Amino acid sequence: MNDRSHPQQSADVTSAGHDAAMADAATLDRYQRHLALNDKLTADERTLKTLQQAHLDAFAYSNIDVMLGDTVFDLSSYLHQLMNSRHGGLCYQLNYSLALVLRAVGFDVGYLWGTVSKERGQPGNPAGNHLGLLVTLGERKWLAEAGLGDGPRHPLLLVPGPVQQGPFRYELTEEPATWTLVHDNRGTFAEVVFAKTPVPVEAFRSPANEQMTSPDSGFVRTFAVMKRCEDEAHLLRGRVYEVMGEQCPPARVVASQPEWLELLGSRFGVYLGNVSERQRNELWDKVCASHECWLREQDG
Repeated sequence: MNDRSHPQQSADVTSAGHDAAMADAATLDRYQRHLALNDKLTADERTLKTLQQAHLDAFAYSNIDVMLGDTVFDLSSYLHQLMNSRHGGLCYQLNYSLALVLRAVGFDVGYLWGTVSKERGQPGNPAGNHLGLLVTLGERKWLAEAGLGDGPRHPLLLVPGPVQQGPFRYELTEEPATWTLVHDNRGTFAEVVFAKTPVPVEAFRSPANEQMTSPDSGFVRTFAVMKRCEDEAHLLRGRVYEVMGEQCPPARVVASQPEWLELLGSRFGVYLGNVSERQRNELWDKVCASHECWLREQDG
């Protein structure tokens, strides 16, 4: 299912939270062809916006590989794995891979220790459950994000205040040691608190392993795939498909496995043709079981 044979890093992580790891020339060329990026890429604000949008369009937020049993925190494989598997990935895969591309273009990128919370002001669990990207361009600092599912579509300039992107309203607040990204009221999470000082990417190994292996983790228990588009966000959680935006149809329940597989491909660009029929059936069984559990909780 995964291809971990391709070297794509050129240096090791430093203790300062910045590293020199980047996509090599061949990998960057393949990435550009995969995403149909034909323009010359330079380290400027326009390219930063273009790359985040293209990354979001190409790779869905998804826990499919976790639910299929792939729980290896394998940084060296993530970028090629995204392009090969067409399964999408979690924030660790999505944002780390974006960092490799951004550095190859010439951007200064650091890893931000982020913690996603379901309630405003309440600590999320585990701490460090999200890897964010700090991009520095001259005197301006940006939050680059391709790993929050229904999060921002465009990079966020790190300046306190509200930010409107399409139908979604975000807000950035600043404390001496942290930035907080407050989500739109309709979002799937309430906020993300980011430490301002970048950390080594290996710092995320423990929270990533916990989320990918703990029986209590939502990544292990509930199937979820999301795609943030320009004016709306598409969500498929278990068998419930929902579109969030200005004017959206009501959420609906996917009736069958063929419909579910078609929806994954047509709406999210996620395909399971490269896994066995047995694995697809087992995944569908998990999805149905979690859906029934969710229905019982709603009735309770």
